[in-house]
Amino acid sequence: MNIEISAIARKGSVIPSTPQSNLKKSDLQLAKLYRDVVPWGLKQKAEANAVRSEILDAFHNFRATVYNAFKRALEDSQEHRWAGQNLSQTTPQEWKEIFKKTNYFFQTKLTDADLTGMKFPVGTILTESNLSGANLTGVNLEAARFNRADLTGANLTGANLTGANLINANLAGAKLIGANLRGASLTGANLAGAFLSLKTLGVRTIEEAEAILKEANAVNYHLINWEKNPSTNPSSVETGVGNREFQRIDGSGHRYSGRDLSGENIDNLESILKSGVSYFFQANWKGLNLTSANFPVGAVLREGNFNGVNFSGATLIGVDLSKANLTGANFEHARLINASLEGADLTGSNLKNTLLAGADFTGATLQPETLGAQTKEQAIAILNKAGAVNYHLINWS
Repeated sequence: MNIEISAIARKGSVIPSTPQSNLKKSDLQLAKLYRDVVPWGLKQKAEANAVRSEILDAFHNFRATVYNAFKRALEDSQEHRWAGQNLSQTTPQEWKEIFKKTNYFFQTKLTDADLTGMKFPVGTILTESNLSGANLTGVNLEAARFNRADLTGANLTGANLTGANLINANLAGAKLIGANLRGASLTGANLAGAFLSLKTLGVRTIEEAEAILKEANAVNYHLINWEKNPSTNPSSVETGVGNREFQRIDGSGHRYSGRDLSGENIDNLESILKSGVSYFFQANWKGLNLTSANFPVGAVLREGNFNGVNFSGATLIGVDLSKANLTGANFEHARLINASLEGADLTGSNLKNTLLAGADFTGATLQPETLGAQTKEQAIAILNKAGAVNYHLINWS
């Protein structure tokens, strides 16, 4: 009887309710219960399988998430491995390999590094890095982040800095002639003594340049007056106003232009330099003892007479000594980082143990013995090691 009821239940047949079925009431109840329970059980099993499948899917997703997170952390550790490192002596070939892996150089040391003509990845992070005295001539640094970076005395001539973030960066004494700063953020940037052309800021007038610097809240520029410099070699400077160059110079220094300072009291000279005066165009300093003197970054000393001057231990970062008479001058242990010595006469001068990173000797008159060398080859090796630029154009006498 039970077998018959089971068969009927499995077939989903309607259990007859007439007496002719000859089924007991208890059997009918059992058949109905069986018929109701079996589908319910199958439904519960299906739901349980679905839940199990969801759990397995969730587990697989969790495992994939953990794996990806670990993989990303490993990649990040590789990407950030150069942060805080000293890369000052890194070769161009080594840079190419590094750029394939990262553009992250937070607090990296690049002091006096020669990065001439290099192309950094767009958006390179150089936040709080030290690039003081670095040669960045013609470098592509589009949209680079230089927040709070040290660029004092850096040579950025012709560099592409479009869209760069230079907020609170220190650009004191930096060379920016021909650089492109269009769209760059200069809020709080220190531009004291920096060399700027109008084209650098993408403008055609002094007023436009002032407006940009004021809007950016750049510091120290308001202490500088713009003055047309008629002595500039037109072929060496590219600006947005014909071939004219505009330099930022301290207005209070005009009275020392062309002045005879050779008989000036040393204490008075020190006071003048400490006051921030930085414009001494064609001044006469002949025979002075300027040992350990600290010239303002980017001071204009162009075409001055420094015959026999003692500059030993002096700081002359970013100064303009182009076409100056430096015959017999002593620069031993001085700092001529990023100084311009274009066309200067250094006959009989002493450049032994002098810091020359970024110093430009284009067309200068220089003797091998000036560097403590016996031959031209030895002198070139010294200049190369020191990081001087354009020394290959020097006229050896």
